[in-house]
Amino acid sequence: MGPLLTGCTLKKPNILVITADDMRYDHLPFMPQTQQLFGPGREFTACRQNVALCQPHRIGFLKGQYAKRNGVYTNTQYMAQASESLGPWMQQGGYSTALVGKYPLPFGSAPLAGWNVRRTLQNDSEQNAYGYGVYDGSSVTFPTEYQSDYLFDQARGFVTTLPRPWFCWLTPTNPHVGFDWSLQPRPEDLDDWLDVEWPIADDDMVGKPSWMQSLPPLSEEVRAAIRSGAIGQLQELRSVDDGIASLFAALAATNQLSNTIVIFTSDNGVMYGEHRIGLVPSLKNCPYEPSMHVPLLARGPGFVSGSTTNMPACAQDITATCLAVAKVTPSIPIDGRDLRTNITGRVLLHERVGGPVAGMPNGVGVSTSTRKLWRHDAEDPDRYEMYLLDTDPNELVNVAYDPSFAAERAALEAALDAELEAALV
Repeated sequence: MGPLLTGCTLKKPNILVITADDMRYDHLPFMPQTQQLFGPGREFTACRQNVALCQPHRIGFLKGQYAKRNGVYTNTQYMAQASESLGPWMQQGGYSTALVGKYPLPFGSAPLAGWNVRRTLQNDSEQNAYGYGVYDGSSVTFPTEYQSDYLFDQARGFVTTLPRPWFCWLTPTNPHVGFDWSLQPRPEDLDDWLDVEWPIADDDMVGKPSWMQSLPPLSEEVRAAIRSGAIGQLQELRSVDDGIASLFAALAATNQLSNTIVIFTSDNGVMYGEHRIGLVPSLKNCPYEPSMHVPLLARGPGFVSGSTTNMPACAQDITATCLAVAKVTPSIPIDGRDLRTNITGRVLLHERVGGPVAGMPNGVGVSTSTRKLWRHDAEDPDRYEMYLLDTDPNELVNVAYDPSFAAERAALEAALDAELEAALV
């Protein structure tokens, strides 16, 4: 681990973490306010999630652990020992804590340790723009506002009134994709991005595993549905972009912006027809970039202003950063690294249980800033996929069985085994 890039202020800074839902990395250019506001910060262009799925991501963030360590791989699993998670740890560091939005509980109206104030959606799978329930720690209410606007409004209230330092985790559900590509943008955003023609990359599937080669080419009907869904997601992101701008304005108005760390990311992305994947249930939890690769922006004390890095990063690193800022030692082993440090030669562990594509087995993998290797629970020649992310970002050419990359593959296999072993210590 390298030295801190810049010194932190003597007084512990506030921390605001915002986690979008199903936002792809390449959605970021459609959030102009967010990009501008994080300009005086750092962008991590190689953020890839350990498990590209909602529940494992959230629990991985709260615990700071890979799925290999905490055992959560699906959306039907929940967090054990909530007392050993980020909320209680931040309280131990002297932070007031606020939780707003989606939380990995089967029903949000359950007791929850570690949070001074909360506005959690009544159900962990609640995506409705209207008609949703919110639990405040004692009772359930049914706000009438558009859900994303309501959640950002609640977060603004908390970050401007809580005793400092405070830690707030805000998890809006936008731009989540429903099971039938149903999306619910705000009425005022329905005319936005209608001229966007989202490209759907063609892949001849040569070199892909057998379960991928068995997928049929996308029909024009499916392509049209994907394009419509992409526009719907961009429209839903308008509310997130506006909400982030309103939070920055509130922090500035209360003279907190200079001593607040703000981090923005997403739990996972979704497939838009890449590699012939594009309709439910084949939207996420895939070993490919549109599903795994997400935005990660950070600004505030300790982050180099106006910088970009391709240092690999993941949600567990946000946890480690929060704890390092709070000067708290977690009560369980964690797998993340402090994002304020320069880490050379970083390798991330990726995991997947269950095949979103028929016949796709479980698998594990690793990524660096320029390479990705997946090892599926299958026999050769289906077992390995390896992609050169710097020259083949669309992952069209599987070089795992190319003799000229044998040494690189062997090194990545060794790194994979080392990461799996380290996650059990």
